[in-house]
Amino acid sequence: MIESTYLSIEKCNNCNILIEKFRWKDYNTITGGSCMPDETVTFLTKAKKLITHKKRSVAARADFIQNLALIGILNIDEIWHHILSLTKYQRLVDYKPAYDGGQEAYIFIKKIHGEDIYIKLKIEIQNNEEILVCLSFHK
Repeated sequence: MIESTYLSIEKCNNCNILIEKFRWKDYNTITGGSCMPDETVTFLTKAKKLITHKKRSVAARADFIQNLALIGILNIDEIWHHILSLTKYQRLVDYKPAYDGGQEAYIFIKKIHGEDIYIKLKIEIQNNEEILVCLSFHK
């Protein structure tokens, strides 16, 4: 299991609430503060709406199902339950957010069965409709 490393605690410049900064792999993550980027809330709101309307898919990766089994997820539909419970505080700052032609992907870390799980999501246009695509879901 990969543990996060504590970096610092600071006051937010906008709201003066304490913010804890952590490092997970090559990413920085932030918890706390009431002025987290609104874009994350907007993205999650739209993503959750797409999930509930079954406008969702997973990346066509050979190891996707195998990675789910390693986490203990045996039904692919279970990932959508976990994604529905994501919050803005679980987002990682990705210094290389472009994916597949420059479209931005959002990365989150969520504890599932005691493990830190890396979740990468983006919204794409497929057949003239927005679709939430789960690009990664693994340890």
